[in-house]
Amino acid sequence: MFRRMGAILLFLCLVLASGTAETAGEGPYTAQEIFSDFVERVVKIDTSNGGGTGFFVEENVIATNNHVIKDAKWLKVTTCDGSEYDVTKVLAKSENPDLALLQAACSGTPVKVNTHGISEGEPLYTIGGPMGIYPCISDGIVMKSNYFDNNVNYILSNFHSIGGNSGGPVFNAYGELMGVVVGGMIDGPNSIDMVIRAEYIPLMDRSHPYTIMTQEEYLAEMNKPEEEKYEHADLSNAQVGQLVKLGRYEQDNDLSNGAEDIYWLVQEKNGNELMLVSLYCLDVVPFHNEHTDITWEHSDVRRFLNEDFFHTAFHADEQCMIVTTEVVNKPNPVHGTDSGNNTQDKVYMLSLEEVMRYNDIYDCVETFYGQLYACASKYAISKGAWLEIEDSTRCWWWLRDSGGNPAQACEVGSAGYLSFNGGRVNHTERAVRPVIRVTVK
Repeated sequence: MFRRMGAILLFLCLVLASGTAETAGEGPYTAQEIFSDFVERVVKIDTSNGGGTGFFVEENVIATNNHVIKDAKWLKVTTCDGSEYDVTKVLAKSENPDLALLQAACSGTPVKVNTHGISEGEPLYTIGGPMGIYPCISDGIVMKSNYFDNNVNYILSNFHSIGGNSGGPVFNAYGELMGVVVGGMIDGPNSIDMVIRAEYIPLMDRSHPYTIMTQEEYLAEMNKPEEEKYEHADLSNAQVGQLVKLGRYEQDNDLSNGAEDIYWLVQEKNGNELMLVSLYCLDVVPFHNEHTDITWEHSDVRRFLNEDFFHTAFHADEQCMIVTTEVVNKPNPVHGTDSGNNTQDKVYMLSLEEVMRYNDIYDCVETFYGQLYACASKYAISKGAWLEIEDSTRCWWWLRDSGGNPAQACEVGSAGYLSFNGGRVNHTERAVRPVIRVTVK
């Protein structure tokens, strides 16, 4: 298994020099000459999830690690002159060895593969973007030329790679590619770098390439009105997964034109009863106005939803359609914190168990689940909904479970982070996403 670098180690950033070596295969060269001649073959990679380093193996094909691009919605490369280009296609990827091949909207000079063999003690150099600082160079030696782990042959070195170097090229003193930075083995403050040998790159299977959205396309898709992504239906014949309208609430933050229709996602259907979850986060309310031990039963957000919201959003006929629901409040499945007694509510919020069940999440792991995101209305944003993601209306929203302690409540992050530990109950930046059950004729 790959062990990723966690220690922060020193890197040397070198100034671009001129008038040195011209082609790989001559030399041997100094570190300054390696940097000068080969930095143009190395790119910084940014993704929707982070980033790393890559390098040209063909004129418009870039090699990197699979873990650098894993689950990325968009990919972008930056060359050493500061130019940015979209990655248009993933040509190949592999978990073991941890490699990927990308097709970018730019071209560069390919690296040349090692022809001199590998010997313990010979110098190695890597160019990349450690901690996002690009371009930088670091040097080391071959500690071991053949090291097998999980059926992959690695070179072991001591050039001290850290986050951001992943996927970068490792050169010998002749400017030839020896391998690809992937991570390392760590023992306290000490580490050994692991380099995937270059011989694996031409063996990559390119039979299943796929296109990937550009950053601009991804942002356009992400910010498309959520109601355009679903099939709409009338309440009388709606099915699970469709959108319906019921009630009105201020959403566009233009108080002069009145309230707007509320869109609801049909989450469950049982005969003529529908469980509806608001498509948008509609308002921003603390779980409770004081930082104290509190459960859903006695929270201020419960009072707000069942009184203020209920009477504002629905007229009398609509209120009659809304069923009083026995809301089951279970202990926090990770921390065991008591979430209080069951309650009787007209309007409530989702629980951890419900979010997991409706989204096919089976393990209680506090991490990112992309399908859990929800967007805030303009009105909720004006009241301070915490968006976190640049150029997006996705926000943090409350769940009704108690968190890691009784003064915290569980929540979902703007990028779909499912927090079992939760945030302080008196946070003023969390949005509410109401839930109701209605009977239809």
